[in-house]
Amino acid sequence: MGTLAQRLEQGAHNALVVGSIPSCPNKLRLQKFPTWYNNAMRHPTQKEPIYGNCIILAPDGQMLCRCDIKKAKWYLSRDLASLEIENPLTVKLKFEPKGRGAADDPYYLAEKANRCVVCGREDGLTKHHAVPYFFRKMFPPIIKNHSSHDVVPVCHECHAAYEVESQKLRMQIAEEMGYTPQPKYKKSRNDMIAPKLAFALKHHGNKMPEVRKNELIAKLTAVLGHNPTEDEIHSLCRTTTKKYSHPEVIGWIAGVTEAVINMTEPELHAFCKRWRQHFISVMKPKYMLQHWDVNHMRKEWTDPVAREKWESNFKKGHNEASEIN
Repeated sequence: MGTLAQRLEQGAHNALVVGSIPSCPNKLRLQKFPTWYNNAMRHPTQKEPIYGNCIILAPDGQMLCRCDIKKAKWYLSRDLASLEIENPLTVKLKFEPKGRGAADDPYYLAEKANRCVVCGREDGLTKHHAVPYFFRKMFPPIIKNHSSHDVVPVCHECHAAYEVESQKLRMQIAEEMGYTPQPKYKKSRNDMIAPKLAFALKHHGNKMPEVRKNELIAKLTAVLGHNPTEDEIHSLCRTTTKKYSHPEVIGWIAGVTEAVINMTEPELHAFCKRWRQHFISVMKPKYMLQHWDVNHMRKEWTDPVAREKWESNFKKGHNEASEIN
């Protein structure tokens, strides 16, 4: 079968391509996906524009950030801000915010185009995490909270093409950490059928016609190779089908997860930089967002004063949330 990355690559090669998409060099608008390929490569496309490019101003007129129209209207509807300009929608806060956030970061202040950063297409956009969400969700709050630098718009075709190479890098990182990646464990057909038959017999057997009940018992007997006892039927009903149920799979994933969690901040920065550079090198985006930077670091990482203020606000917000709950 080969590794997942090899199968994805082969699937992309064998899949049928319909039409021509001049603006997308990857040409992966597929007529028919294999089931496993569809599950691995499909990403939800955005129904609304990813970037609203509305502007929020501080009471003194300083630009704080850009946001979507929903957030801007939220401030207006609660009389927390006044309307300054209708196009682009610009609102001025009527209160002093706890902090100025990314007011000094040109990336968060710049207008962003709703188009694929790789090929420039404006339809079928998805949100791509330059640093995979699988890893990002394990980062400490000071790194991942209120940070959208590494989430960029990519069309479905380009997203699918990059996932092939992304999977290879994931495997490489696991091996560098001393773990041998194992394919996802898949239960045999019989392993999946037996719990379903047992469940039907346990919960609905007394309501079934005798002929149907005997038919299910016969099927379960054929799967198990012997007549099932009542205890076996009860035990099979408790069988779970967790995504990663094989011990070897759990082992390497847990190992990589622990290694990422234990990274120092300099190591995390190098880790993020590696993923960003990989995306740039592989996809060679022609329309990357203005001020997007492979070496991007939040101010809180390098400025002790900003870090102390962020941690204070985070702790205060966490305590307030705890009191509400």
